[in-house]
Amino acid sequence: MKLPTRSMNWAKPDSFPAREWLVTNGLGGYASGTVAGYATRRYHGLLIAALPSPMGRAMMLNQCVERLIQPDGTMATLGLEHPESGRLTRGDGHLTGFRLDGGLPVWRYEVGALVLEKRLVMSHLQNTTRVTYRKVGGDGLATLTLRPAVHFRGHDAPVDSPHPERYHFSASGDRFELTGGHDYPSLRLTLHGRPSAFTLDAQETPEVVFSIEAARGVQVDG
Repeated sequence: MKLPTRSMNWAKPDSFPAREWLVTNGLGGYASGTVAGYATRRYHGLLIAALPSPMGRAMMLNQCVERLIQPDGTMATLGLEHPESGRLTRGDGHLTGFRLDGGLPVWRYEVGALVLEKRLVMSHLQNTTRVTYRKVGGDGLATLTLRPAVHFRGHDAPVDSPHPERYHFSASGDRFELTGGHDYPSLRLTLHGRPSAFTLDAQETPEVVFSIEAARGVQVDG
């Protein structure tokens, strides 16, 4: 069996907004996005699950905002951010490289002397996305904070389709579950790594602009 070629060349930051990545699970589900980290298409997300008929594909986990808190309390945003105005920005500029390793995406972040790598993979024949973070350079401890963003909706449903009336959250140990009405299964989240904690702090983003869709004249603000 011939193994996939391992690409070890890091893409440069200037190409991040235009480049996209895609990982699939063999069921019809997938994860995709821009290298920069923000969504420019309504089909970008960290978990687009392939659900049994008649539901089909569904957006279950849109994105995750990543921030690193350094020992002195300084907070740095990893990756590049897409503000609500729809304009593209470099954020804090800590995303310094991107490559494929065996066909799977790898991001490189540099915050001061600290260097992190992020990897994403989907479990074969499962609606499961795994994201890992690993320190590969630098000394000292830092705190990584992750804020997931969700809007359960059908794959081809309008982005401004109503949210479920109410999301229900439950926790058991290091496992967390978010339910959005009877039409969708639960989204299950878990954290691996010690120490770790989950803070309940719900927020709502009033508007997200998908720039590629907008350029086509498609009204998909959500």
